[in-house]
Amino acid sequence: MHVFVPHKRPNTVMKIGFIMFVAVSVLGLARIFLPAHEHFNPKENILAFIIGAVYFGTLTYILWRKEKKRSRAGIALDDHGICYRDTKLHQGVISWGNIAKLKERSIRQYLDLFDSHDNRVLRIDYRLDGFEQLRDIIVDKIIRQKLEYAQSSFARGSLYHAGFLVVTLCLFVLGLYVGKNLNPVIGYGILSTVIVFIGLLYFNAAVKINLTKDSVELAYLRSERSIHFNEITAVLLTDVIHRKRRTSRVSIRVYNSKTPTNLPRIGVGATTFYIILQTAIKKHRRQYDCVSSSDPRNYYP
Repeated sequence: MHVFVPHKRPNTVMKIGFIMFVAVSVLGLARIFLPAHEHFNPKENILAFIIGAVYFGTLTYILWRKEKKRSRAGIALDDHGICYRDTKLHQGVISWGNIAKLKERSIRQYLDLFDSHDNRVLRIDYRLDGFEQLRDIIVDKIIRQKLEYAQSSFARGSLYHAGFLVVTLCLFVLGLYVGKNLNPVIGYGILSTVIVFIGLLYFNAAVKINLTKDSVELAYLRSERSIHFNEITAVLLTDVIHRKRRTSRVSIRVYNSKTPTNLPRIGVGATTFYIILQTAIKKHRRQYDCVSSSDPRNYYP
């Protein structure tokens, strides 16, 4: 049985809150026994100390409960299924066959597992030691079930396009105002450069991904690119950790290409898209596994 436990890390905010709680409490008690002063209002000062102690005490307690709950969120798994390591959270071993899909919670740094009825059966903390290994095992078990995924098209929403339009218009208006009333170099020069840079990002970003029966199609505003499944030598699920926050991304290695092609996150999480893409490629491979491997285009991952 494999066991994955939370990574031990110091909770600086909780420690600061506890120190402030002790300091405010001590000062509040000290003022009671100090000699009276003409500028000292006992009622107002004691009330302030009580409010401060309650605030920092409550903050420390909430963070302590959260940290205690996180420390109990270990995961245990074997060939039969997966479950929480802590017996108080134990809901029984969940067999791999009952896990139909997963969802990434990037903001809260969780990975939720769901059954075929969309009921959440398990929550996994990103900060577990060996999280990548644990995720790889879960993903492999889901792919082995050979599930059929209805979604094969992923497109940017209207908010994505509206956001770029609003930002560009605001910068344009700001540039005109600054250039006319304050500084022409900043208004017409620097802000115009920023607008051009944002425009390049917008036009060079993929806005839609289609998975056909034999290829990945990337649609841009001005062009399209199709990558046949036979050209894909590897599908990679990697993580970028910035300021202790984990962000996943999917990339593919293409035959005769030195650098991997990063696929944007559109519509679904990176891990979910990785599962859907791997499932589509493996399905295609099973259908055409009798094709000769002499042609480089017939190389499969």
